[in-house]
Amino acid sequence: MLLGGFMRYIFIFLFLVSSVYASKLTLDTLRNEKRTAFVIGNGDYDESPLEQANGNALKMQAFLEEYDFDTTYIEDASKREIIKGLREFNSAMKPHGIALFYFSGHMMQIREKNYLIPIDASIENDYHVLYEAIELDAILEKMNKMNNRLNIVIIDSAYKNPFGDRFRAKKKGLATLAKKDNMDIIFSVRPDSVVKPYPFIKKLLPILSVKGTSNKDALKTFSKRYKQVYSRISKQDFYFNIPNKLESAEEKLWFKTLKSHSIPAYTAYLKAYPKGKHVRQALLDQEALNKKAEEALKKEAQLKQESNRNKQAKLALLALQEEQAKETRIAAEKTAKIQAEELAKETTLLNAAAGEEKRLKRLTARFVEPVMVLIKAGDFMMGSDTKDENEKPQHKVTIENDFYMGKYEVTNVEYKEFLSDTKKRRMLPPNWTTDTQPVIGVSWDEAVEYAAWISDLTGKRYRLPTEQEWEYAARSNTTTDFYWNKEKAEDYAWIKINSENTTHPVGAKKPNPWGLFDVTGNVSEWCSNSYTPNYKLPAKTEDLRVIRGGSWFSTPAQSTLTHRESNTKDFTGYTTGFRLIREK
Repeated sequence: MLLGGFMRYIFIFLFLVSSVYASKLTLDTLRNEKRTAFVIGNGDYDESPLEQANGNALKMQAFLEEYDFDTTYIEDASKREIIKGLREFNSAMKPHGIALFYFSGHMMQIREKNYLIPIDASIENDYHVLYEAIELDAILEKMNKMNNRLNIVIIDSAYKNPFGDRFRAKKKGLATLAKKDNMDIIFSVRPDSVVKPYPFIKKLLPILSVKGTSNKDALKTFSKRYKQVYSRISKQDFYFNIPNKLESAEEKLWFKTLKSHSIPAYTAYLKAYPKGKHVRQALLDQEALNKKAEEALKKEAQLKQESNRNKQAKLALLALQEEQAKETRIAAEKTAKIQAEELAKETTLLNAAAGEEKRLKRLTARFVEPVMVLIKAGDFMMGSDTKDENEKPQHKVTIENDFYMGKYEVTNVEYKEFLSDTKKRRMLPPNWTTDTQPVIGVSWDEAVEYAAWISDLTGKRYRLPTEQEWEYAARSNTTTDFYWNKEKAEDYAWIKINSENTTHPVGAKKPNPWGLFDVTGNVSEWCSNSYTPNYKLPAKTEDLRVIRGGSWFSTPAQSTLTHRESNTKDFTGYTTGFRLIREK
């Protein structure tokens, strides 16, 4: 019984160490083998459009091209276009290379076969699928015929049948694919089931791109992390991001075998590498462990027989059982240690993948980075003793560090990519949303979120200006109420007297002396500070934030360089926008 417990822990080792097969894979092979891919993103269906499909396909294309795949890419493709793309894909493949097929869009299974739905498919019943759609197996057959070292199939299609109740077929999702020794299969959801669209590709690509991570380690960890994913891993090793040094699979398994030092572990090694480097040692160790186990069983049986009539034998039996219990504990500790190491390895990989996720997002994101002007550090007198109470007292402020400030207020062309990426919506009249007009209808919270978004994409530190930074940059060494001194306000600012009650394209008026446009007028600008009644009193609430600069609706008196306004962080209006600072 105790020996059985010992064996139970040993067999867990076999679960942790899956069968590994001999391979002659070298770094030269990885660097020189042909990499070919076929990527399809179908989202613009008349019925049940898929909003994320094309974006996911573009992410996949960018990822594959980064890792030297010769990629055939099509989107919103008809059946004819898919067939044409398949011919290009087939022509590009070379024997013993790597071939990858990715599809994002609607698929269905009929009679346990999977079909890609082209964008122009006219499907009224099950039968129509057979000639309107494209069978996945036809694509896989093309890949198999090329004698590729490894075929990779990634299917991002796990959505509700777009054709509703027209079908007799009741099975959901995709059918299982037959396992092949040279094919990795990754479905975004398990066969015969469906899910709502989720960021499958966003999470998969980063883990595949971690340097030195094999397809096996990546897919094993990914499948553990995301339970809805279905994967079948081939016997072939592959690295999207090739390591500097290729660790031998045999050596990795041998190291685990020695740590376990068990009969099943040596059996697993000998099965994987019958002609391996360590076969002789494995056989000797296995034979010694077998002999020890047999002797223990014989001795236990003998002592059990003698223990009923021999007190000495009974004591010896107890000693033997204690020794077996100790070995069981040691085996359990070894198993726990191996499990902890595996978990630590997976955690390290997931942490690295999180960093890769940010890098890949920057690589594939669409955004317009603000034009910035360098503002040198210095001193100035802030506020006014002759104006409203909330502008008092005038006091000296030192800006200790140089910084960059937006040459223009953030415009619609910059902000709309943020809206697209975050799925936010704004309801504004069309005449307020041309590309070069300043963005309006943006709360303080949303402006902060935008700054964090573009910081993440660029790896630079963007933020709202403090009130002190704003006035320092706006003044640009001037000491008067307006930076244009006695010239006409209409030449420098869109305010109530000339705006015609609307915003205007940024940069149409003259800049201030440091080259910043529309600092006064056009839209008022959020600052990062909490609002204080004047510069001596503390903020009454964290919810009120400072607004500076005046807008198209402001009078000249409301457009001075010292004029202060405020509103709640969630306030949105047609007069308020923002510009950003970038830390140097």
